[in-house]
Amino acid sequence: MGALRDFVADVAELEGAAVEPVEPDGLEVMAPPALAGAMGWPELARLGFGAELPRDAIAIGLEGDWLDRFGALFGERGRFAERQLVVADGVAPPSDPERLIDRGTMCADECALSRRKRGASQRNLSEKRQGAF
Repeated sequence: MGALRDFVADVAELEGAAVEPVEPDGLEVMAPPALAGAMGWPELARLGFGAELPRDAIAIGLEGDWLDRFGALFGERGRFAERQLVVADGVAPPSDPERLIDRGTMCADECALSRRKRGASQRNLSEKRQGAF
């Protein structure tokens, strides 16, 4: 659970908390009121992430509603994606990048439609096979 512990430590620090690691596989967090309220922690919390928890620790894991709590804490922050078009050496950059973006969107839509059609035809074939037996 080291990756989850590191993630929680990073998020807590970004939200203004003081964070210290404790053994085995835990964190001590002094959370500001906004973070403590959003996560349901007391102001001074000991969090545990493994099978063996530190004494008096709140168990944090992928199960339960912890991921929902973090999602609510983030809101719309962090929901941004960016693509970069890398042009090979010797190739002129595109003259109309918007056209490439539109074409990429159109291709993605066509691929999704193709997958849905293929899935529907495979289901129909399975139904026909089941009816033959």
